[in-house]
Amino acid sequence: MHQTTTLHESGFDGEKKDDRKILKQYLEKIMGYMEENKCSRKRFLVLPYRKNEFVLDEEEIEYIERDKRITKIHTLNGIVLTTMKMSEVEAYLDKERFVMCHNSFIVNLEKIRIFGRAEITLRSGDKVPISRSHWKQTRDTFEKWTEENMKKGGV
Repeated sequence: MHQTTTLHESGFDGEKKDDRKILKQYLEKIMGYMEENKCSRKRFLVLPYRKNEFVLDEEEIEYIERDKRITKIHTLNGIVLTTMKMSEVEAYLDKERFVMCHNSFIVNLEKIRIFGRAEITLRSGDKVPISRSHWKQTRDTFEKWTEENMKKGGV
């Protein structure tokens, strides 16, 4: 059986108005905490390839590369292949964490070591090109991501 509490002008089931203020403060703190930590929720991708499906945590992904008709997802544990197009994979990714820096490459901003004019060097040492047509969007997304993470106290 569920117990319900009704809110009256005087408070909760006859409690004082001060209790109502305290509850409101707690709710505001909880909502703030949830908003702060929404980006820390894990996100997963399910990628089909032949008769298999791979489940990847976004945090594992370093970058994604399209080579002919195969999309290669470079992870901390190796490469996962899928027949999905870049646009299909990109649609499932967190737009605040990933950016398309080239028609054939999407990079995880959290894995960047050096952001250069023509290429990105990842922590693994891999280098990913930045095309001229994607330069501005890539730079803007990287700057926004950097700004947000500096507010949070670092990457």
